[in-house]
Amino acid sequence: TLACSSLSQIGFITVGVSMVDLLGEHNALAANGTVLYMLNHSIVKLVLFLTAGAIYMGAHTLDLNKLKGYGRNKPLLALCFFIGGCSLAGIPGFCGYISKTLVHESIVEYAHHSHLWYVTAAEWLFLLSGGLTTAYMIKLFVTIFIEKPTEDTPKGKSPSALSSAALILSAVALPV
Repeated sequence: TLACSSLSQIGFITVGVSMVDLLGEHNALAANGTVLYMLNHSIVKLVLFLTAGAIYMGAHTLDLNKLKGYGRNKPLLALCFFIGGCSLAGIPGFCGYISKTLVHESIVEYAHHSHLWYVTAAEWLFLLSGGLTTAYMIKLFVTIFIEKPTEDTPKGKSPSALSSAALILSAVALPV
């Protein structure tokens, strides 16, 4: 899911690059938002993939059906995944919010100047895609960290001290 979500996030970046071109000399929002989005995406995915790696090292599976409730007693993993998920979804208070908002506002600016119906449609698709990002991150979080474990759920252990340090150091950058 995390790997496939990169396609969606790259789509958001592509929209930002398009707005840089379409807005011409009035592209400050789009340019700043796009560059910030690329930076944020790399840091957010670092946190999420480190968390997924820690889960894999403890559970030896990435099958979501087998991971139900795996992280219930692993607060560090839950916190890091929550921070990464909120950032990826663009929740206020996390780094993804600023970049997504700047790119979104550049679409609104272009729609205001161009008066083209399909730009408004692109804005709605942008917002819908952001909502879908939130939905699949909630699904992952609830499945791994909130649902009750099943008999198939591996017990696993918490990440090592070194892995925990890497998770903490990378996740601390995501809140604004």
